[in-house]
Amino acid sequence: MFTNFQSIRRHMFYAVALSLLLGACQKRLQYQSTVESLPINSEISADARIDSMIAPYKQRLTAEISRVLAYSDRAVERPKNVYEHPLGNFTADLMLQKAQALQPQTSLSVITFGGLRTGFPAGAVTVGHMFELMPFENELVILTVEGKTLEELFEYMLRKKNTALGGVRLEVAAGKVRNAWIGGKPWDPNQTYRVAISDYLANGGDDMSFWKEAKQREETGVKIRDIFIEGVEAAGKKGTIHLQLDGRVKVVE
Repeated sequence: MFTNFQSIRRHMFYAVALSLLLGACQKRLQYQSTVESLPINSEISADARIDSMIAPYKQRLTAEISRVLAYSDRAVERPKNVYEHPLGNFTADLMLQKAQALQPQTSLSVITFGGLRTGFPAGAVTVGHMFELMPFENELVILTVEGKTLEELFEYMLRKKNTALGGVRLEVAAGKVRNAWIGGKPWDPNQTYRVAISDYLANGGDDMSFWKEAKQREETGVKIRDIFIEGVEAAGKKGTIHLQLDGRVKVVE
């Protein structure tokens, strides 16, 4: 038995030695790569196979982008440098409606004009128009904030003239908020409020650092663009859309 063990060990030694010898004799493989720039222009011919693969998806995408959601009785330009704007009011209200469906205690909504990249068209309003209006992948979040945080929001809004609010009515005198109502009730700096807003703004975008004071943050996973698509389509079922001011920001002498 001891002899067999020595024989086995000797054979194992030979096998290991042979494998090392063969490995040492083999040449190492070396790889070399090159980089070449290929211009993307009209000189590149189409690939029929790729075109045929893409065609069904392209057709469905084109059909969806062209889908009419509603009809608008007039065109409205992209908002800027105003206290109140028809498109700002409309989009802020759509956000508030969606937020309240998810969280009924939501009191107000906020959107800045920088998030609205185009105006609103006259005539047919399509899904494609909503992608142009909101090309970003921003999502709706609901913040719980102290009433005093809203004072910072009001001051920001009057200073920047780039913000639309839903669920809020303001009375402004000499560039300052004299009275404010939220959900039809007087604003109370000692109360807490739930605010519907984009994740971008909630993270401090557009210099809105005061949202970092929020006591709670609720993620909805709903894209702002999808809220616009859903809201415009729902509004279109009720008739022609008419964007207008409603006096939610009233300037008094």
